[in-house]
This record gives sequence, C-alpha cells and structure tokens, in this order.
Amino acid sequence: MKLSHIVHTLRHFSPSFEGRVGGAAEFSAIKDTAFLKLPAAYVVPLDDRAEDNQSQTDYWQNVTEGFGVIVALKPLDERGQHEAYDIVENIKTELWRALLGYEPSPAHYPIQYDGGDLLDLDRGRIFYQFNFSAVREVGFDDTRQYFDLNAIDNPIPDPDWQTDPSNPDITEPPQYNPLNIGNFDTLSGTVNEQDSKVTVNFEHNNIYEGNNDN
Repeated sequence: MKLSHIVHTLRHFSPSFEGRVGGAAEFSAIKDTAFLKLPAAYVVPLDDRAEDNQSQTDYWQNVTEGFGVIVALKPLDERGQHEAYDIVENIKTELWRALLGYEPSPAHYPIQYDGGDLLDLDRGRIFYQFNFSAVREVGFDDTRQYFDLNAIDNPIPDPDWQTDPSNPDITEPPQYNPLNIGNFDTLSGTVNEQDSKVTVNFEHNNIYEGNNDN
C-alpha cells in the first residue's frame, strides 16, 4: 500500500490537522519533533499478514496490509474545556470519516479500523496510535510469470545486460527474452554464444532460472 495516498487523504479530509500530516518510519523519530505545531499526524507502516495462495493454476492470494496513524495532540484545547480522552475521541471520529471504506487502490478492499493505543502522555502532548488495515488481492498480474509473458508481446531491454569490454561496439542491450532456453533464443530462432542457464521441466511445463534439474 502506498502510504502517500493515506497522507494525501488525511490532509484533505481531516481538517483538525490543518495539513500537518506526514510519514515516519518509527515512533522515536516523531517524539523528537517537539517543535511542530499541534495537532499533527504521522502515517506509519505496520505488519503485512499474508494468506496462502488459493489457486492451483495461477495465483490468487490475499494480503492484509496494516498502517498506523500516530497523532500528536495537546492534552487540553485552548480553553481547557475538554479532557484528554475527549480530544482523542474527536480525532478518532474524524479519522474514521476520512478512511473507513476508502479503497487505496483498485487491488484493495475497503480500509477497516483495527483499534488504538495510547503511546505516551505528558503535560505538553498526547501520542495516540490508531491502527487500520486493508486486504489487498494479489493476482496473476503481479507475478513474474505475467511479467515474462508480457515481455514477449512488448519487448523491453534485458535488465541483466552489462557492457562487454571485448565488444565495445555493442552499446545497446538486447531484448529481454524470458523464453531463452540454454543458448537457444526462442524469439529469433538463433543460437547464442552465451548460455542463458535456463532449463525447462516439460513434465510440469515450468521454466526454471539457473541450473535446475527438477
């Protein structure tokens, strides 16, 4: 999941932060930003939880991708009328309205709420983390097999090609061909000098990279 989409969404749909929404890799980095104006929010990645591949013929797997929104708040509003938990509750409701049901990409199911935790509380700031997740469906279009098949119809430069000092006249990489078998180029029907080190298991119709006799 691209957390930049979540940051963008909160900047536009969570008015309490007045655009003060960013990203952070870990909570310690956030705690050092005491000079920032409050309230502020930081979107951080959480764990991915993957299920088994459900298909025996291609690929179909669900991955639950989690993220947290750590908010830094003042314990009391400017008039001192609200207790700390009331402020947290107001922000939680605002985050729900911005995120719940939102699909961060065509491959994701709607975002859901997974709970929250108080991280720290002092006289100057409250740090509270709200956890969210969305299930992403990983399909055949995300696999190496799909990439290789697409490269046959839409040739691209060979990503593994390197310049050869003994052939300085060759400055452009050859086309990437995932179906090279040994030193035989299946696209051109020619024999290459260099072995591609790819073998084929015809029993299972699989292509293996490297020396694989299975």
